[in-house]
Amino acid sequence: MSSMAIGLGLSQAQSPGTLNVQVFETVEPDYFLPLTAGVGITIVGILGPVTHSGIYPVQSDVLSNALLNVRAPQIEQAVPGAPLRLTAPGLWAHDDQNSGHTRSYRWQRNGIDIPGATAPEYSPTAADADQDLQLIETVAGANGARSAASNSIDAVHEQGLFATTLKAGGLLDIIGNDGRSFALDDPADIYDGTYSVADLSAGPVALVDAVLNATAAPDVGQTLTITPALFACDPAFGEIAVSYTTNGASSVDASDPNTPTLVADAADAGTTLVVTANATQGGASVDSVSNGVEIPAVPEITGRRPSIDQNLTEGQTLDEVVTWGSDYASNVGAIQSVLRQVRTDLADWSAYDGAAVLEAGRDYRVREKITDDQGNFKRFYSRFRTASPLPDTFNIVLGNDGTLQIEDNDGRSFTLEEGRYDGTYSVAEGTLASGAVSLVAPVLIADGNPVVGEILAIAPALFAYDPALGSLSVNYATNGASTVNASDPAAPVLMIDPADAETTLSVTATATQGANDTSTSSNGVAIAALSGAFNIVLGSDGTLQIEGNDGRSFPVDDSLDRYDGMYNVNAGSLEAGAVPLVAPILTSDGTPTAGETLSIVPALFAYDPDFGDLSVSYSTNGANAVDTRDPDNPTLLISAADAESTLRVTAQATQGANTIDAASNGVEIAEAPSAPSATTPTFFQPAPIANYDNSSTASETMDLSAGTAGDTVLIHYGSDSASAPVSLTIDGQAMTLIASAAAGSDGNKTSGYLYELVLTNAGSASASVDVNLGGSSSNGHIFVGAIVSGGARVAADGDQTADASLLSTSVAPTVSENLVLSFVSGYSDRMNGNETWSGTTSQGSRLTAFFGSTFATAEDVPASTFTSTLQIDGGTQSWQHGASMTTVVYNGV
Repeated sequence: MSSMAIGLGLSQAQSPGTLNVQVFETVEPDYFLPLTAGVGITIVGILGPVTHSGIYPVQSDVLSNALLNVRAPQIEQAVPGAPLRLTAPGLWAHDDQNSGHTRSYRWQRNGIDIPGATAPEYSPTAADADQDLQLIETVAGANGARSAASNSIDAVHEQGLFATTLKAGGLLDIIGNDGRSFALDDPADIYDGTYSVADLSAGPVALVDAVLNATAAPDVGQTLTITPALFACDPAFGEIAVSYTTNGASSVDASDPNTPTLVADAADAGTTLVVTANATQGGASVDSVSNGVEIPAVPEITGRRPSIDQNLTEGQTLDEVVTWGSDYASNVGAIQSVLRQVRTDLADWSAYDGAAVLEAGRDYRVREKITDDQGNFKRFYSRFRTASPLPDTFNIVLGNDGTLQIEDNDGRSFTLEEGRYDGTYSVAEGTLASGAVSLVAPVLIADGNPVVGEILAIAPALFAYDPALGSLSVNYATNGASTVNASDPAAPVLMIDPADAETTLSVTATATQGANDTSTSSNGVAIAALSGAFNIVLGSDGTLQIEGNDGRSFPVDDSLDRYDGMYNVNAGSLEAGAVPLVAPILTSDGTPTAGETLSIVPALFAYDPDFGDLSVSYSTNGANAVDTRDPDNPTLLISAADAESTLRVTAQATQGANTIDAASNGVEIAEAPSAPSATTPTFFQPAPIANYDNSSTASETMDLSAGTAGDTVLIHYGSDSASAPVSLTIDGQAMTLIASAAAGSDGNKTSGYLYELVLTNAGSASASVDVNLGGSSSNGHIFVGAIVSGGARVAADGDQTADASLLSTSVAPTVSENLVLSFVSGYSDRMNGNETWSGTTSQGSRLTAFFGSTFATAEDVPASTFTSTLQIDGGTQSWQHGASMTTVVYNGV
């Protein structure tokens, strides 16, 4: 390199005010311009080579501290598919007092470094097709290093380039498809094989159908996994979307595209489930239909139960009075066996002996156990019947159904002293030979002017008959739209149908003996007109609003199948408050023990909203209170103090000053197990993390390196969103929600959610914690964590406040060696380090202004209900949202 300098200015000495000119005949081979630093603007002339010739102004003042790029490097691709090459290195100016500069290169795709591409020449790959490529030239010397970017080239891939990429959810991208065969090596070994696709321009192509996986015959409620279909597509024609549908009652859950799932619904019993995968790209779509999986029918045995004659007398045999059931059938097999038994009074059931003779005053009942060839069985019972003694000569026997047996009638008078039929009667001699005689007509009993839906009692007619001439049957008919219910012949009833409004109802009793019928009719009862609109609204918490109640019957069709059936509430009764229709049910499986949580089916209370709002509360005879935070699904945690007792719950409905109770069934609690040898679980708290973006998703890293396989990671997630997270994951593994402190949708409030995950490997020092709120968003995201070693989780609880109210949570360990952890997060200037814990020992610290977190523990507390509370500092606030708290307890094991 040779050069010459020409100075033009007002003085001989070079200075910042001097215009300097320096000419270089050639800048090869190093393409560096050594200039005098600090002399102002230097005009540089370059004669060769042609790629760098020209005149360049250089501000030499900066050269004492740094290199200066005068001309950027240039690259080119001679022909499509050819390598990209550096055709002209960058031109750099530097202080002529420094030398020994070095050059290095790196290639970038769309502004991102390409791994391993550090030479002046680069051969494009399939991934570079139609992407922007450029070369970054870096020069380093005594004054540091500087970089310059070359021109960009839109790389053109070589004709005939063929590349495949297998993506999540069974999507196979094919670039440059020309119909050739190709081998697919799936890391998951699901789609391994050789394939070819004729044409992808018309849209995606299904290569492998979806598979609905099942072992043996799946039961209702079982979750079936789906191996996704394999769809090939050309990404040049747009994005591809895959969705799944099924012929079953449930929807496919494809939140994890690699493992969609489907739950077998009760409505799917006895059907064959299939799923259909649909791939859509632009206006084109293609379906892939899976195999079918048969869902077995729910076993059910039906039939008509056995019965015993209503009127039994001593001396008869069981075979004379028993009618066995009929029409037995099983929906899953054939009836294989029938076991018949009899019970006398309250003695144990014994084998049926049809020749056994009835004894006066004894109660009899029979049953049949029907078993099908699949091992399913059901018992069918008759009613209890009592055998009467044989009458003396001219003996009268009054049945409670209004039938009066008279033996050897000779016309004499006789007196009855029974409330309904008190009086003296006589039946002419010989009259009973022609059939029964009516002595008292039936009475249709009504109080005032009855309305639709009321049930009217019927005092049975009194018929005299001679049993020697055959048995007597009595039937009741009415002129109304409903039929008389005579299932209890001693107390038949009649429900008033809406069609009977504004009519006069009556009933007719007909006694039949052999070929002879005798009838007698009751009084008439005028039915009131319908009183207007009648509406019912069933709440999921077991409250039933009734508007315009007039006593009519109504059906309840509960979507949860808890209260299905026909009901009616007497007209006017709702004016005095709610009416219980169904008692609460305390559910259990077997004999539960301390530490288990029992579900409660809420009581069904009817009420008229015109008389005020209805509130329902639950109490129990157990040590713990009923948890009604979800009024649709209240629960009861069994305390150790409840061992060897019978737990019950009572639902109380309050409307204004009126209250009404409904008590549940009882559940026997097993005796407390002997205390195991227990140790207190241990824990480690990593530093809390937070993200303050107003977003629906957030990702932060937490140090979980203290955890080992089998340890439990706990994350308390704090958010000002009223919506629970769609998912919370650690390194892609989904965590399980175990406690909530969810805020409402109004006001400045903070929600908290406690999640857990059992580690399958050692924890990472930079574990990725990711949250997704779906369609909601949060001003900030707070993550407070802990790692628990040993122990077994017993219970968890949560609480939330929108101001400085006391936060309180309760849990119940069942052994004395235990560990309690409490987590708090909040958006509040009151979380300033002055919070007051009660029941636990403070461990944590605040994050930053207006975003706080704290953490506390307690060990080996008594094995009973334990309460952890926290009072946020009560100073005057300038700005605040609130806070949430979750608490969990682990038993030592």
